[in-house]
Amino acid sequence: MEGRIALLIESAKRKFHLGAVEQAIELLEWAVGISEEPQVQLLLGQLLLEMARPEDALGPLERATNSELTSTAAAPALALALSSMGQNEAGYALLLPLVEQEPAPFEALLNFSHVCFHLDRGEEGAVAARRALKLQPNSSTAAINTFLCARTLDVSGTWRELVEVAMGQPGTAALRVAAAESLYFDDLHESEVIALHREVGDRLGKTYSPTRRFAGTRDPKRTLKIGFLSPDFRCHPVASFTLSFLRYLKELGFELSFYSLNLREDSITERYKELGDFHPCARLRETAIAQKCLSDSIDVLFDLAGYTVGGRPELLAIHPAPLVFSGIGYPASLQIEGLTGELADQDGHADWPRPLIQKPLLCYEPTVDAPAIEAASSGAFTWGAYCNAKKINRQTAMLWSEVLRATPGSRLRCMSAQFSKASERTLVGRYFDEVGIGNAELVEGPVDYAGYMSEFNAVDGILDTYPFNGATTTLDALIMGVPVVTLKGTSHRSRVGASLLEGLGHLEWSANDSDDFIERAQQIFTAGKRPSSHRVALRSQVHSSLLMDGRQYARCFGLAVRSHWEQYCNP
Repeated sequence: MEGRIALLIESAKRKFHLGAVEQAIELLEWAVGISEEPQVQLLLGQLLLEMARPEDALGPLERATNSELTSTAAAPALALALSSMGQNEAGYALLLPLVEQEPAPFEALLNFSHVCFHLDRGEEGAVAARRALKLQPNSSTAAINTFLCARTLDVSGTWRELVEVAMGQPGTAALRVAAAESLYFDDLHESEVIALHREVGDRLGKTYSPTRRFAGTRDPKRTLKIGFLSPDFRCHPVASFTLSFLRYLKELGFELSFYSLNLREDSITERYKELGDFHPCARLRETAIAQKCLSDSIDVLFDLAGYTVGGRPELLAIHPAPLVFSGIGYPASLQIEGLTGELADQDGHADWPRPLIQKPLLCYEPTVDAPAIEAASSGAFTWGAYCNAKKINRQTAMLWSEVLRATPGSRLRCMSAQFSKASERTLVGRYFDEVGIGNAELVEGPVDYAGYMSEFNAVDGILDTYPFNGATTTLDALIMGVPVVTLKGTSHRSRVGASLLEGLGHLEWSANDSDDFIERAQQIFTAGKRPSSHRVALRSQVHSSLLMDGRQYARCFGLAVRSHWEQYCNP
């Protein structure tokens, strides 16, 4: 490879790791114009794929696949591009020869499991994902694919077997996935969920040393710098729950910084950039991000991701600011030693030992205007369940079946983006069959926001999931004028619905047990279909409630942070 091309490749790699992805792509496109070196084609294709441009990545990756020098590395990326374009069978055929090798390339196994998941070949996918996890035990993607493929099988005991596998892996990647996935299960005791999170927290504490010295002065009255850490500074529910109050937080005198872990940016990202210093950190190591926080003299670091995909809880163990909090984007305690606090409702429970109290728990602001409310359709009373399909478990199915029996003539319309997969529809359908729900309509969710929100016009009441309540979907339903029945439990994830309804002033829709849930649903059913005027009134109530009072939420948030800061200054 000629020296000029090698320099362009190295320069592109540096820019990519610093977050300047578009500049890296421009350099590689320039290099392709000079020479069709397969290494350049491969890297260009990989970066275009990272930026969710599979159609553009296809050409460079095909050319790289045709070269003996780069074919093995290019095939997995090409298969992923094909999968992103809905051509999963082609991706499967491309990778099958590679995964039949022993040992098979890690990326081939990883992307083969991804393709198998989308083809509803869960057993093959689970085998490939486990092989990938053995090659790279600390790969969170391999762990995620293992759990996703295993879920499609719904084999008794599979969950606990995977947890044991995760416990036996070094590092925290697989265990973090197990902890996050545990939030969806209804057959785990809360103590088991907490124990999983505590194990992750303990491992992080043993791996990373907390920062001991900070540059800022311990002045309880001075202006505080708050840094927010997230992979979701984009069109994402986290944006709806943070942009709602951040501008008011800035007005209160706090200086804001954003440490972004997402490569892809959109118009919502620009709104964060207008609020404070914005730092692309997706390709930086945890130690480098921590050093950046220290250099920026951040006083308070607030993590918005927890153990979700793309999060960096390692930074919370490093503790690169005097105060470190977590919340909003993850509904459970991280159990990381030394964490200053976690955002919780005022009834903080055993899994929230250090609450940063907020009431209501969340403040909401849709990133796009909601569509018009239409008059309720004629016909049978329709219960809606619009959610992530993973939240629908046997306990939830049983609860819904009891409601349907108690509201004669009603029907259930269940919508989820995950219903695009036959295996998800089959799994949920199996749960419904077990409890005698025979009249449920399973609907694949619309891609666009307006289409999704308009779906609420087709239902008369929403049934919440348990133990993992809805949050965004609950607020979306309320804004569209549809009442929501929720069951309040003893863990944070099962108290979100009650917290939101309390903030709205409609605790009559919040139940304390299963019988209470059924009774409250019956009350909504007996009241009958709500005319459009009632729905519009509920929307107005939401807009004027604490749920959308960003100024008040920011004031409470700021006071809580300031209180912790004063304790830090005067230990």
